[in-house]
Amino acid sequence: MKNILLLLFALIITVILNININSQDMPAGWKEYINLDNGFSVKYPADFTLDETYKITYSGGMTHKNGVFFKPPESFINGTNILDAYFAVEWMPRVNDCFAENFLVIDDYFEREHIDTLNGVLYNVIENTVRNDTEKKQYYEKIYSTEAGIYCFALRYYLITSSAAEHEKAKMDSVFNNMLTAFTIISVNKGYDFKPDWKQYKSKKYAFNIDYPSELMIDETDSSVFNGKFRVNLSFNVPDNIMKGSNLYNSFISVEKLLKDTITSYDYLIRMTYLHNTKYVTENGQKYIVLEGSEGGMSHFYYELIYAADYGKYCYVFRLYYDGVSTGVFEPGVVLQYDELSLLRVFKRMRESFRLK
Repeated sequence: MKNILLLLFALIITVILNININSQDMPAGWKEYINLDNGFSVKYPADFTLDETYKITYSGGMTHKNGVFFKPPESFINGTNILDAYFAVEWMPRVNDCFAENFLVIDDYFEREHIDTLNGVLYNVIENTVRNDTEKKQYYEKIYSTEAGIYCFALRYYLITSSAAEHEKAKMDSVFNNMLTAFTIISVNKGYDFKPDWKQYKSKKYAFNIDYPSELMIDETDSSVFNGKFRVNLSFNVPDNIMKGSNLYNSFISVEKLLKDTITSYDYLIRMTYLHNTKYVTENGQKYIVLEGSEGGMSHFYYELIYAADYGKYCYVFRLYYDGVSTGVFEPGVVLQYDELSLLRVFKRMRESFRLK
């Protein structure tokens, strides 16, 4: 009986402690925004306006729409020299180049860059201030970016103030710091935009199995040559009916087999593309070298994402490739932007299903 009472007492104390901890996690009067589709949550003041449809133009001229926007009420900035302000969580579907400068709005030049760790999450951080004497305004942004899964996330803090005085932004700093602390990556099982009836490709000839969406068209080629290197190549082509109405011209996912002692990183690339940063990752115990290449001109673009892994004397290359044309050359609404996130999700699921026989 005594042991039972002690156990009950311990359970009660544990519950009380958990309640106290949870109540401290959420600032008074704040709400929690949970985005299961893209795998994150963040907390924000209850009187802030939430907008999941906003668009933002980055300094490079690209309009981006993957984001959620938190805007303070007028009463929050009344009596200060703040003319406009907002906070945002944004994400890009990229594996490499997850740097805060990719999310800059004000200008390509930034003043300060550093690395910071919060709650075990590593962030690339930049701050930027631009003074416009003609407008008598000062523009300020602070961006924290971090990589998680197939996304590069950014938390943005943006201000426009009168340049007549220093920023009166202590309250804004406090809100942003709390949002940063409360930002959480959620591990979720995402759905895929292709049909759910996936198949498994099995072949004695290639000696591996891999899952793929039933809509993809299989193309087996024994003697393909890229960059002068012979490779066994199996491609899964995205059919025209899926790309129809979008700005994609061509897209495929391939599995390629090469003798690993004859190749360099550049031999993985199909085109003479611009090679972004090379990195090394481990997924489900398998080590990969990851490359990302792109090329563009005259409104056309080309993109490839490559995961390469050693399996004995061979190197297997998993490639996502697509090319198309900018939607800007068409009348608005005539051609839709391709669904890059869907392609990346399918690519990830296929890569993870790969098994050697």
